[in-house]
Amino acid sequence: TLFTGNTSITSVTFGEGITSIPDGAFEGCTSLKEILLPASLIEIQKGSFGGCSSLAKVSFEKDSRLTSILGGGGSSSDYRGAFYGCIGLREFDASNCQHLSIIKDYVFTKKSTDNQSLTIDIFKIGAVTPPTLIDNVRIIDLYVPSGCKDAYKNWGATTIHEM
Repeated sequence: TLFTGNTSITSVTFGEGITSIPDGAFEGCTSLKEILLPASLIEIQKGSFGGCSSLAKVSFEKDSRLTSILGGGGSSSDYRGAFYGCIGLREFDASNCQHLSIIKDYVFTKKSTDNQSLTIDIFKIGAVTPPTLIDNVRIIDLYVPSGCKDAYKNWGATTIHEM
């Protein structure tokens, strides 16, 4: 689908009006380094950016409408969450995502065939009410809205900061 397996793409510009990134859209784009997702985006489907091993930063435009990031099925062969295999991912900046309500299973796994978690150094979230985090991602520094530190305690981050 779309750009699956294109190893020469280093960046992508998304047009306004896109509401969903389809399953596998950029899967295997190993040279993709950074993405800025449009405010109109509501859902990121499973495997959308899977295997983008050079992807270091994901961020969202101001006033993002994102509500969900989908995961894999969890069977022995389907751990294809939206960002599985993004082993270079260091920063996930969802500070503009006030409506994000769910991050499903296996969104951040090291491979499509196991449930071993990625470690993300910086994870920023703009939702006052913590999204349901089904994934077992390892977060070093979690940045949350002011006054919400206690609400995010069960996310298991090493350190929680208020923005």
